[in-house]
Amino acid sequence: KWKYRERAYRYIYMDVGHIGQTLYLAATALDLGCCTVGAFFDEEVDRVIGADGKNEISVYLGAVGHVT
Repeated sequence: KWKYRERAYRYIYMDVGHIGQTLYLAATALDLGCCTVGAFFDEEVDRVIGADGKNEISVYLGAVGHVT
């Protein structure tokens, strides 16, 4: 049972947006490149990170690394 019911997804996506922006800021501060992946197969990502797809889901995918 979720505390915020149907509004829960709204809060999740707002939090993920803040996390994504923080990832960009941290990467920039470390002189690294950062890229958000616009589309991904969430079931595959869930499998790789060990999320069950029900209680834990992937909602954001980003890459950080040295720019060449």
